[in-house]
Amino acid sequence: MKLSISTSQDAIKDVSGSSYIREENVYDVKILFVSVKTTTNGAKTVDFNLEYKGNSQVIYGPTIINKNGQPNDIGMSLINKLGVIAGLTDGQELNIDTETHKVGKDQKNQEFDVITDFSGLDVKIRVQREYTRYNGQIRRALHIRNVFREDGASAAEISNGAEIGKQMQLEIEKYTSGPSYKDGVTAEEAAAWEQSQRA
Repeated sequence: MKLSISTSQDAIKDVSGSSYIREENVYDVKILFVSVKTTTNGAKTVDFNLEYKGNSQVIYGPTIINKNGQPNDIGMSLINKLGVIAGLTDGQELNIDTETHKVGKDQKNQEFDVITDFSGLDVKIRVQREYTRYNGQIRRALHIRNVFREDGASAAEISNGAEIGKQMQLEIEKYTSGPSYKDGVTAEEAAAWEQSQRA
C-alpha cells in the first residue's frame, strides 16, 4: 500500500483537567504511533496511539481508504494536515513499516502497520465526542477533528504563511462547547447513558 501527501488547499483546509482525553477541547499530545488497519470490508482506517500527560491512549481514527479502494476525503484530510505539520512535501509518499508495540492493559506485544513519519511528533489535537445509535444501543466515540503544530499553527496557516493560531482559536470558540449527536440521540439520552456507564 502506498499513501502520499497532498498540500493542496482542499486537502488541508481548515474547518471553521483529566490525565486522559475525554471531551471536547484542544490537547497537547505526543503521537506515539499512527497505525493503518484494514477492516473486514477492505476499507483502511488509521488509529492514533497518543501520550497525554504521561498516559498512553488510543483514539480510533477515520477511514482513509474506502472499501472501493478510493481515498476517503475526510480521513485523508487529517493525514494530509499531519503531513504538512511533520514537514512532508507535496507528493511525498508516507513510510509505512510493520512495528511491534506493547498495547492494552496487559501490555501485550502486537504488530501494527505504522506510518513512521508521524511517530514521536508533538502536536495539538482538537477532539469531539460523538453519540450515535446502533441496533438500538447508544455509543460514544472520540474523534480527532483537527490537528495543529505545537505553536498552534494549522496546516493551512503553515502552507499559506497566514497568521498562526487564528484557526485554532476559532475552533476552540466554535466547537468545544459540547458533543455532537447523531441518529436521533438526544443530549438527555446521552447523559442518561453516561450515568448508566458510571453505575
